[in-house]
Amino acid sequence: MVMFRFPQLFCAVFLAFMGSWVMAETSAVASSAVSTAAIKIAADIRVEGAYVNVPVPGTKNTAAFFTLHNLGDQAASLVSVDIDVARRTELHSHTTKDGMMQMRREEQIPIPAKSRVTFASGSYHVMLFDLQRSIQTGEELQLLFTFADGKQLVATAKVKSIFDKHHH
Repeated sequence: MVMFRFPQLFCAVFLAFMGSWVMAETSAVASSAVSTAAIKIAADIRVEGAYVNVPVPGTKNTAAFFTLHNLGDQAASLVSVDIDVARRTELHSHTTKDGMMQMRREEQIPIPAKSRVTFASGSYHVMLFDLQRSIQTGEELQLLFTFADGKQLVATAKVKSIFDKHHH
C-alpha cells in the first residue's frame, strides 16, 4: 500500500469532475522539489455519504464509511483508500461465522458494473490506523481512492462521532 502525506507527496490541485474531487498525484524528488505526475481519473465511480468516525477515547484507530457507485459498463476493484491523518489504512470486510463477528483484511473489493457497494458498520469498511492527530466532529478530511486499473479519485469525508447521534 502506498502511504503518503498530502502536503509532501500530493499537490493540492483539485479539479471538480462530475461531482467528485480529483487530485493530481505528485512525487517528491531527492531535492525536495515536487513534480506533477499524470493521474488517471476514475470517471465512472462516484462516492456518496463518506464519513469517518471520531476514534473511541484512548485509541488512535477508527474507520471510514461510504457508498461507491460504479456507473460504468466495466467492473472495478478498489485496492486502497488513503488519508493523510492515518499512518496506515486497510480495506476490511466484516462477517459473522458460527455466531462470531470477524473482521478480515481484503486486498481488493470488487465494484460490479452498474452497481453500488456500501461500506458501513458491520460490512466493508476502511480501517484507519495510528492517527497522527486528533480529529473533531464536523471536520472534513480527504480520502484518496485507488482502483486496480490505477485510476484514482478524491472525496471529502465528514468526521462524525457515535456520541453525536440524537436520542428520542
